[in-house]
Amino acid sequence: LREARSAAGIRNEHVVGIHSVGDEPLPYLVMEHISGGTLQDQLNQNGPLEVSEVLRLGAQLATGLAAAHAMDLV
Repeated sequence: LREARSAAGIRNEHVVGIHSVGDEPLPYLVMEHISGGTLQDQLNQNGPLEVSEVLRLGAQLATGLAAAHAMDLV
C-alpha cells in the first residue's frame, strides 16, 4: 500500500497514472485507462520492430524510469 501511494506521486507522460489507492474493504489501486494493445500484440501482428521504433520506445522507458528515480522509487 505504501509503495502504491508513492508510485501514485509520479507525474510523467510515460508512466501510467495512479488515481487512487486504498485498503478498505480490500486493497485496491485505480489506474489510468490506456486504450490499445500490448507490445506483444504489436509484435504478433507486425513482427519485429524497426530499430528507430525500438530507440523511440527505449527513450520513453528511460524517461519514465528517470521520473521514478527522481522520487527515489528506483
